[in-house]
Amino acid sequence: MSLEPKKKPGQLRPNAVPTDGYVLSVDGKLKTRFDTEKDAMAAAVKLKTEYPVIQALVYDAAARSYLPVTVTAETPEKVDKADKPEKAEKSEKPEKAEKPVKAAKAEA
Repeated sequence: MSLEPKKKPGQLRPNAVPTDGYVLSVDGKLKTRFDTEKDAMAAAVKLKTEYPVIQALVYDAAARSYLPVTVTAETPEKVDKADKPEKAEKSEKPEKAEKPVKAAKAEA
């Protein structure tokens, strides 16, 4: 059993087009580079599960093509919002008592 530290995915420069590996594309922007398609797909499925509105694709740099990401109901990472504990509602703050108005000094 090896205890080597897990290598983090590399971040891309904004104007760099990768030539190898697989890159996570979120809403048309290339975000994170992965060495394997499996890792890139796992990250894309996790994002797509948490945020179903986003467009997540995996870019295959060697083939210069995008791979679609599909999330099914059987995906184990799927988390329903109903299963998440709801945040406790904030208690209403008591209304601030009005400050008494200083009485105007009577002109003598």
